[in-house]
Amino acid sequence: SAAASGSESASETMAAGGETGMVANKDKPLVWYNRQPSNSSTGELDKEALHFNDKTYYVGFDAAGGGAVQGELIMDFLAKADASIDRNGDGVLGYVLCIGDVGHNDSKARTEGIRRALGTWANSTDPGVVQEGSITIAGKTLKVVELEGKAMTGTDGSTWNANAATEAMGGWATKFADQIDMVVSNNDGMAMGCLQASN
Repeated sequence: SAAASGSESASETMAAGGETGMVANKDKPLVWYNRQPSNSSTGELDKEALHFNDKTYYVGFDAAGGGAVQGELIMDFLAKADASIDRNGDGVLGYVLCIGDVGHNDSKARTEGIRRALGTWANSTDPGVVQEGSITIAGKTLKVVELEGKAMTGTDGSTWNANAATEAMGGWATKFADQIDMVVSNNDGMAMGCLQASN
């Protein structure tokens, strides 16, 4: 059995049996795949669901660790950059951010890791809730500004949507032009969508 919803408790997720309040299939294995059950508003893990029975498993990546790794990868890239990364020479490292799903724990962790690394973390993973950061590249200190962060939701409601990222990048290219020095994404599919649009 696999479950993907992150906002329901285990007792809500499992079908309750009749009037007795017994939980159907309570002894069967439960696998949470690629999304730890959590409160979609706060991101707090649902411990009851994670420990539904002694055969409950989570298969996926450690969200917090993945977010930190993404931030480290960005910093490694910037450590090798030269002053030309500031494409228009305005003293600002401007970036746009593709957010996968504002309620998903992996997306939240990646957005936090990115913003912490760039100094734009304002204690929120919500689009638009950021602060100005700074970074020194090749001996020059640049302001860091998230020009825009946006959840990539398709017209069908799907999240982590590469087509939505392609459309967003087209809009960003028109709106921000050479203010965009870097495009950052919560996953590779959305990044590829941005790359396709920015050719």
